[in-house]
Amino acid sequence: MQLESFCFLPLNKPVGPTSHDMVDHIRKQAPKKLKVGHTGTLDPFASGVLIMALGKATRFAEEVHTLPKSYRATLRLGILTDTLDPTGEVEKKQKVPNFDAKRLRKLEQAFTGTLDQIPPVFSAKKVDGRKSYDLARDNQAVTLKPKQVTIHQLKLKKVDAETIHIDLTCSTGTYVRALGRDLAEALGTCGHLTTLERTAVGSVRVEDCVSPEELTPGNLARFAMPVSSLLSRFPDIPLPPDALPLLLQGRPFPITEMAPATFLGSFYDGQGVKAVFKCAFDPVASAIHSRMLCYLREE
Repeated sequence: MQLESFCFLPLNKPVGPTSHDMVDHIRKQAPKKLKVGHTGTLDPFASGVLIMALGKATRFAEEVHTLPKSYRATLRLGILTDTLDPTGEVEKKQKVPNFDAKRLRKLEQAFTGTLDQIPPVFSAKKVDGRKSYDLARDNQAVTLKPKQVTIHQLKLKKVDAETIHIDLTCSTGTYVRALGRDLAEALGTCGHLTTLERTAVGSVRVEDCVSPEELTPGNLARFAMPVSSLLSRFPDIPLPPDALPLLLQGRPFPITEMAPATFLGSFYDGQGVKAVFKCAFDPVASAIHSRMLCYLREE
């Protein structure tokens, strides 16, 4: 099977390029006309896990986007930038009060759980049909509504009198830049992130990822990740050969055993994987229905 035609590619994005730059880079390594997309934007100043979707795996991008994410960041206290990161202009400077580990433990407790968070003005949030960062760059006033996010785990460590190291795991939609802003305000000062690394998306850690420089058209499949290995709610289940013609025709295939409500049905032959479908199980009719053809090997 040409894994690159239906798979995820765990990429370790470096600091500097945009997420779209990484999409362009993978397109140059992938077969022509193969669809490529990412499953969750990383800011240019950030690095770390960026899961790329290839082929019809792009249809599962939203599923990956909803997975919990882990980050490692550095918060510089006493200086606020308009972007809440090192790429912005300084908006304010403020004295940093004394704080100790005990104070940080209280902040960890206060900022763990479900929070109302106001997204950064420099973000892709839409305001009257326009992206917030476009309005901000045009010097237009932007007011964003708070949204609920969940911080699953939060660890804060004092590096020096003006610097905090942050480790966290959070829900999708959480802006770590905004969290840094709010932590600084809770300490009675201001602040911005100077570094940000996404260390995990779901079960994929940054140590599992490949750097863009390592990729070539010839080794793309080597680093590919099956959809089922990242999305456990879509287990990969082998199906008998006589089910293939029916599923290709959009007809149900009767079975006598129970199956997961949704799964990836795979067909194998002497050359490996012949076809993969996104399937649904109908317990009333005791049948499998095809919901999407994900892969079909060309003969």
